[in-house]
Amino acid sequence: MKKACSLIWTVLIGLFRTRSSLAAEILVLRHQINVLRRHSPKRQTFSSADRLIFAWLYRLAQRS
Repeated sequence: MKKACSLIWTVLIGLFRTRSSLAAEILVLRHQINVLRRHSPKRQTFSSADRLIFAWLYRLAQRS
């Protein structure tokens, strides 16, 4: 019940936020995304076990 009230309160407050407040939040979120992209590896690396699982799932999906 407490979480539902908190969600409703957040939605109501969000309706009355100023444009500058929303623009500032968007700017901060975009900055966070850029920082995360810089620190994350460019390409996902898979181990042999991961490749084995993907191959098994692929063959399982072909049978269906």
